[in-house]
Amino acid sequence: MTTRAADAAASEQPSLSGRLKSLFDSRDDMAAADSRALGRREPGTQTCAQAARRGEVTLIGRIRSVLVQPRGSAPSLEVQLDDGTGMVRLVWLGRRRIPGIEAGRELKVRGFVNRSDSLMTIYNPRYELRAVPGER
Repeated sequence: MTTRAADAAASEQPSLSGRLKSLFDSRDDMAAADSRALGRREPGTQTCAQAARRGEVTLIGRIRSVLVQPRGSAPSLEVQLDDGTGMVRLVWLGRRRIPGIEAGRELKVRGFVNRSDSLMTIYNPRYELRAVPGER
Protein backbone atom coordinates (compact mmCIF):
# COMPACT_ATOMS: atom_id res chain seq x y z
CA MET A 1 0.00 0.00 0.00
CA THR A 2 1.38 3.41 -0.90
CA THR A 3 1.76 6.14 1.68
CA ARG A 4 -1.12 8.14 0.19
CA ALA A 5 -3.44 5.12 0.24
CA ALA A 6 -2.48 4.36 3.86
CA ASP A 7 -3.07 8.01 4.85
CA ALA A 8 -6.48 8.02 3.10
CA ALA A 9 -7.50 4.76 4.80
CA ALA A 10 -6.42 6.12 8.20
CA SER A 11 -8.35 9.36 7.73
CA GLU A 12 -11.57 7.46 6.96
CA GLN A 13 -11.45 5.55 10.24
CA PRO A 14 -12.58 7.24 13.44
CA SER A 15 -9.90 8.18 15.94
CA LEU A 16 -9.21 6.00 18.96
CA SER A 17 -10.76 8.59 21.28
CA GLY A 18 -13.88 8.72 19.06
CA ARG A 19 -14.22 4.94 19.15
CA LEU A 20 -13.75 4.85 22.93
CA LYS A 21 -16.30 7.63 23.44
CA SER A 22 -18.89 5.74 21.41
CA LEU A 23 -18.31 2.66 23.56
CA PHE A 24 -18.86 4.56 26.78
CA ASP A 25 -21.70 6.89 25.74
CA SER A 26 -24.68 6.48 28.00
CA ARG A 27 -28.03 5.51 26.59
CA ASP A 28 -29.28 9.01 27.49
CA ASP A 29 -26.43 10.64 25.52
CA MET A 30 -27.23 8.52 22.47
CA ALA A 31 -30.97 9.26 22.81
CA ALA A 32 -30.23 13.00 23.10
CA ALA A 33 -28.09 12.92 19.95
CA ASP A 34 -30.86 11.01 18.18
CA SER A 35 -33.43 13.53 19.42
CA ARG A 36 -31.32 16.50 18.21
CA ALA A 37 -31.33 14.97 14.74
CA LEU A 38 -35.16 14.80 14.76
CA GLY A 39 -35.64 18.58 14.56
CA ARG A 40 -33.25 18.84 11.63
CA ARG A 41 -35.30 16.41 9.55
CA GLU A 42 -38.17 18.68 8.66
CA PRO A 43 -38.31 22.29 7.56
CA GLY A 44 -40.55 24.51 9.67
CA THR A 45 -39.70 22.84 12.97
CA GLN A 46 -37.88 24.49 15.84
CA THR A 47 -35.93 23.08 18.74
CA CYS A 48 -36.88 23.55 22.38
CA ALA A 49 -33.87 25.84 22.71
CA GLN A 50 -35.23 28.06 19.89
CA ALA A 51 -38.84 28.12 21.12
CA ALA A 52 -40.03 31.60 22.04
CA ARG A 53 -42.23 32.20 25.06
CA ARG A 54 -45.84 32.80 24.08
CA GLY A 55 -45.05 31.91 20.50
CA GLU A 56 -46.43 29.16 18.32
CA VAL A 57 -43.93 26.36 17.75
CA THR A 58 -43.67 23.06 15.93
CA LEU A 59 -41.38 20.58 17.66
CA ILE A 60 -40.28 17.03 17.03
CA GLY A 61 -38.95 14.94 19.87
CA ARG A 62 -39.10 11.74 21.83
CA ILE A 63 -41.46 11.16 24.75
CA ARG A 64 -39.44 10.73 27.95
CA SER A 65 -42.29 10.22 30.41
CA VAL A 66 -46.07 10.07 30.61
CA LEU A 67 -47.96 10.95 33.79
CA VAL A 68 -51.64 11.35 34.70
CA GLN A 69 -52.09 14.29 37.08
CA PRO A 70 -55.26 15.17 38.96
CA ARG A 71 -56.08 18.85 38.38
CA GLY A 72 -59.08 19.85 40.42
CA SER A 73 -61.99 17.67 39.36
CA ALA A 74 -60.54 16.70 35.97
CA PRO A 75 -57.43 14.69 35.15
CA SER A 76 -54.67 15.81 32.83
CA LEU A 77 -52.16 13.85 30.83
CA GLU A 78 -48.63 15.26 31.12
CA VAL A 79 -45.83 14.26 28.78
CA GLN A 80 -42.16 15.27 28.84
CA LEU A 81 -40.94 15.73 25.25
CA ASP A 82 -37.17 15.81 24.66
CA ASP A 83 -35.67 17.03 21.39
CA GLY A 84 -32.04 16.85 22.49
CA THR A 85 -31.75 20.61 23.05
CA GLY A 86 -34.22 20.78 25.92
CA MET A 87 -37.51 19.53 27.27
CA VAL A 88 -41.05 20.76 26.97
CA ARG A 89 -44.06 19.65 29.00
CA LEU A 90 -47.16 18.78 27.00
CA VAL A 91 -50.46 18.86 28.91
CA TRP A 92 -53.76 17.52 27.63
CA LEU A 93 -56.50 18.69 29.99
CA GLY A 94 -59.35 16.26 30.72
CA ARG A 95 -57.48 13.25 29.34
CA ARG A 96 -56.23 10.19 31.21
CA ARG A 97 -54.82 8.43 28.17
CA ILE A 98 -54.22 9.02 24.48
CA PRO A 99 -53.62 5.90 22.37
CA GLY A 100 -50.06 5.85 21.02
CA ILE A 101 -48.72 8.37 23.51
CA GLU A 102 -46.10 6.31 25.34
CA ALA A 103 -42.52 6.70 26.50
CA GLY A 104 -39.95 6.35 23.72
CA ARG A 105 -42.36 7.29 20.93
CA GLU A 106 -41.42 10.02 18.45
CA LEU A 107 -43.94 12.84 18.33
CA LYS A 108 -44.45 16.03 16.34
CA VAL A 109 -46.39 18.72 18.20
CA ARG A 110 -47.67 22.18 17.46
CA GLY A 111 -48.98 24.74 19.92
CA PHE A 112 -48.36 27.90 21.92
CA VAL A 113 -45.55 27.85 24.45
CA ASN A 114 -46.25 29.01 27.98
CA ARG A 115 -43.36 29.19 30.43
CA SER A 116 -44.78 28.48 33.87
CA ASP A 117 -42.08 27.80 36.47
CA SER A 118 -38.84 26.77 34.77
CA LEU A 119 -40.28 24.37 32.18
CA MET A 120 -41.88 25.33 28.89
CA THR A 121 -45.44 24.02 28.65
CA ILE A 122 -47.81 23.55 25.73
CA TYR A 123 -51.45 22.95 26.67
CA ASN A 124 -53.61 20.77 24.44
CA PRO A 125 -51.10 20.66 21.56
CA ARG A 126 -51.95 19.33 18.15
CA TYR A 127 -49.89 16.20 17.69
CA GLU A 128 -48.79 13.69 15.11
CA LEU A 129 -47.51 10.26 16.10
CA ARG A 130 -44.44 9.35 14.10
CA ALA A 131 -44.06 5.88 12.64
CA VAL A 132 -42.19 3.35 14.72
CA PRO A 133 -39.61 1.37 12.67
CA GLY A 134 -41.37 -1.67 11.25
CA GLU A 135 -44.82 -0.08 11.67
CA ARG A 136 -46.98 0.93 8.72
